[in-house]
Amino acid sequence: YTPTLKRMPGVALWLATKFDRCLDYLLENAWCCEKMMWRMGPIMVFFGGTLIISVIKIGMLDVLPLLVDPQTSWFKVHIVWAIFLSTNVIYNYALGVLSDPGSHKGSAYKKICKMASDKFGKDFLKDLTARTSAGPYEWTRCRKSGMPKPPRAHFDSVTKRLVIQMDHYCPWLFNTVGWGNFRYYLMFQYHLVFSTVYITIMTYRPFCTVMNQKAYTGPHQNHEANAGGLQALFTECCWQLENGTVINRSQKTMIVYLFMISLAVVMFLGAFVLWNTHLLVTAQTSIEVQINQKNESKAKAQGLVYRNPYDQGWWANWKQLMGPYPILSHLVPYWPGPLWPPYPTMKMHSTYPNSKSNGEVSLQVQTAKHGVSDDQKIKRIPCRRGSVSSSSPTPYAGWVVEMVQRQKQAIE
Repeated sequence: YTPTLKRMPGVALWLATKFDRCLDYLLENAWCCEKMMWRMGPIMVFFGGTLIISVIKIGMLDVLPLLVDPQTSWFKVHIVWAIFLSTNVIYNYALGVLSDPGSHKGSAYKKICKMASDKFGKDFLKDLTARTSAGPYEWTRCRKSGMPKPPRAHFDSVTKRLVIQMDHYCPWLFNTVGWGNFRYYLMFQYHLVFSTVYITIMTYRPFCTVMNQKAYTGPHQNHEANAGGLQALFTECCWQLENGTVINRSQKTMIVYLFMISLAVVMFLGAFVLWNTHLLVTAQTSIEVQINQKNESKAKAQGLVYRNPYDQGWWANWKQLMGPYPILSHLVPYWPGPLWPPYPTMKMHSTYPNSKSNGEVSLQVQTAKHGVSDDQKIKRIPCRRGSVSSSSPTPYAGWVVEMVQRQKQAIE
């Protein structure tokens, strides 16, 4: 056991030990998890879709008329707003499920490979070799699928596909999240959070009222009592909302259901949306975060400061996946996807002799300090990217920022 586990109390140590053994078992038998996630995908999509439709139906048709007078103009405003949010949620969820994420079976991957052959030479894809690790902008061959592997592409072991800019496999979508559907995946989360925040605000006070108020026995109008349209009065348990509306037990259950579901989604998915937005504006995926953390540790051990090679600034990173469209265009159902071609699949031309470049790139070196004096300005050092490998003394050439002490030595 680790020293941290040894210092834990008895019960916590027992739980942590069991969790560690279960995790080891799952990692050793990963194929079982992959198979289970694949089989659970359709069930989770059905469950998620049913949950969304139930919230829309109950919220718009059953609960909203209890909270806002249907005869007022405010009710129409709420209905329009609810339809707007519901349409965006369903639209982006459907496209997230149905869109190709950029797999090797899709048209985008084939088009990229054709562009690479035209730009780097017809033998470029044939000469690619499989490698355990690759530098930025580097094409390799996928060891699992045997297909040409563009930069930032990864093999999804659940769907058995090579995906451009793969982020992760999402069982709620029954699809891999990648370059082709990340926009729909993120916009679905945005609109779902907006919707649940709206529902939580609308049902908060009614929820508190019915939970703190004791039920009383009184008359309640049943609008479905008579086919002739007459309203019959029944005696049952009732609760009275702040606006004077009297509700029965089933209507109370609907209010509680909407509030609890919406609050849970806001709390869980809200943090998830912030994390995905952070990944988007920093040009990272869930896989690349782990890779960057390892590179940061290695660079720190060598006295270097690691820089993400794909980071172009938050706005350029946003446009790469969300498209060069106005911000307001993301508030409505919108079909166009990200920029073409996927960055940086066509940026590796400096590595290959058949390209227009002379094969040299710039190694950016600058100080790790926040304040940079005039004699510590950024230098550009020519170096050949092909000479950089994981075994070289400076494996981060081309995308690291060196310390001041190494600057003169690197320039020389």
